[in-house]
Amino acid sequence: MIEAARLDGASIRRIYRRIVLPLSGPMFAVVLIYQFTQIWNDLLFTLVLVQTESSAAAPIVLILAGLGTSLEGQDFALRMAGAFIAALPTLAVY
Repeated sequence: MIEAARLDGASIRRIYRRIVLPLSGPMFAVVLIYQFTQIWNDLLFTLVLVQTESSAAAPIVLILAGLGTSLEGQDFALRMAGAFIAALPTLAVY
């Protein structure tokens, strides 16, 4: 396609602007989605593992650690609801 544009007399700038950039849009979207998902997963993983009191995320970690536990056992529906809420930003990007 680039060779055809050159044969038609298009400049390098016009080829890039009219052919390469429009065809690169979906690729940039996939990279953005993968990168956002990776960063979000790293954030959640860190929030779960960091359990120091000097951490600013300590209240969040305590809430996540105690989510769904009670004297009767574990409430898996509540845990799955928490996992779904944690996945909402990634779903919004998709």
